[in-house]
Amino acid sequence: MNDLYAIDPRAPRGLSEIKILSDLFGFSHGRFIARYPNDWEKLLSARRNELSDNDNARLTILIKRLSENTIPLSEVYRMNQDWLVNVLKVEGKEKKFKKVVCQRDIDNNHISMNKFLYEQDIPDARGDHVRADVKTYQQLITPLFLVSTEIHIQDMYFYFFDRGRRLNRSYRVLKMFLHTASLGARCEKLIFHLNGEKFDSDCLERKLQDDLMQAAQECGCPNIEMEYSLEDRRLTHGRYVFSIKGGLQFDHGFDIANRESGRLNHVHWLSEGELTPLWDRYGI
Repeated sequence: MNDLYAIDPRAPRGLSEIKILSDLFGFSHGRFIARYPNDWEKLLSARRNELSDNDNARLTILIKRLSENTIPLSEVYRMNQDWLVNVLKVEGKEKKFKKVVCQRDIDNNHISMNKFLYEQDIPDARGDHVRADVKTYQQLITPLFLVSTEIHIQDMYFYFFDRGRRLNRSYRVLKMFLHTASLGARCEKLIFHLNGEKFDSDCLERKLQDDLMQAAQECGCPNIEMEYSLEDRRLTHGRYVFSIKGGLQFDHGFDIANRESGRLNHVHWLSEGELTPLWDRYGI
């Protein structure tokens, strides 16, 4: 899940292979291309002058689709060195990539575009049964937060205070959402869709507002805007993190468990068909 691939922008041979890539990657697949270097899409379109006007138009559409499914890396890219040399240096520091797709076969993890597209099975990456802990949840949502300006979080069982006591596990997850939003340059707003029955008085709603403000202060995230809506839990059963780009469903919500318990949470990326009702409901 959340498989990240490094793909040499010189590796695709023509529009047909770029089209195949655009169909293989994206949030609904749980499979992403590293935007490395930052102008990866521009390098991919370097052969425009060899194309007809019609093919240029098709290339523009395909690159736009691909660019929406690339994940930025913070790693330095040295323009005076070859793409593969740069990628190998990144790998030397940390194993980031499921595969490196380059211009020639090197070994099982560094393969040609031809082998990647036509000779190997690409593993399914849409979902998994994952550890129910803050670190794992943050790893799962990070790709979405890196490319989205506005993130929606829906869970009718996500609240931070109950019967006079602080629910520390939920509060830790709230702070994790804020921290993840602050990691990149894109995310500006978190919108929580919560159970109206849990905040059915002015006092309880003010407590919710205080909790959100306190979490932002503790995380040092004053620039992350937060909003909330109070929903009818009978109409909003699912537990989701989503944006206009994509979304994740957490079968057991955002609760966390002790590591010793071994409890797992089934999480999967939503298809466009699953996302559309959420977009419609919240006017996205």
